[in-house]
Amino acid sequence: MRTLFWIIGSFRIGLFFLLFVTSSLNAQVSSTEREDFFYFAGGYSFLAQSQPTLSQPGFPFYASSGLLIDIPFLQTEQFSYGMATGVGIRHSIYNTDIRQSSNPDGSVSISRLTSSDFTDNFVSITSLDLEVAFRFRSRSIDARIYRVYLGGRFSYYIDNSSTFENGGFQVAYHNLNSLRDSEYGVTLTLGYHIYNLSFYYSIPSIFKNGTTFEDKQLIAHPLQVGLILFLF
Repeated sequence: MRTLFWIIGSFRIGLFFLLFVTSSLNAQVSSTEREDFFYFAGGYSFLAQSQPTLSQPGFPFYASSGLLIDIPFLQTEQFSYGMATGVGIRHSIYNTDIRQSSNPDGSVSISRLTSSDFTDNFVSITSLDLEVAFRFRSRSIDARIYRVYLGGRFSYYIDNSSTFENGGFQVAYHNLNSLRDSEYGVTLTLGYHIYNLSFYYSIPSIFKNGTTFEDKQLIAHPLQVGLILFLF
């Protein structure tokens, strides 16, 4: 919890610094070049490059919202270049066919399920996201523009859980030791006006080093594809 408070505090300091920098830039850049906005996003989330192979039935999803602050630094007659940084909250669901259960000693038991063993089985992660991206976009006085964002995201896990359900029976285990405390990855956003496609790939596995299953290191990289709406 101290780590979370430290991250939030650091972001607040950084946010005030960015607001100061952007206010200075505004002396030279028209307000039409700024793209500060709230965003809402959602889409499909799954675990890529899994080892051993994991079955992922159903439609696992994610949903997120947050704030992006724009820092323009170069404009031409037709294009604008800059950076964006922001903070958000994300909730991700990953359906799998492995069941994770916490033991009294804090260890985690992992077992393979068949389709007849469960009606629902998933890992749920709520995270605080910090993002930085380089951005390129066209220029227009009515904000109907094309844009590209390429950057990275750091996510600190506020909560994680594994939920198993079969018929009317349901059990959930929180703060599993088998899962990481955070992740980081690359992001790409492409769009027009407020409608944008968003892609994210996590560089580390969702599972901690040393977490084994079926005599192999358990590896699975979060991959998310969805739609993000920019609300000015």
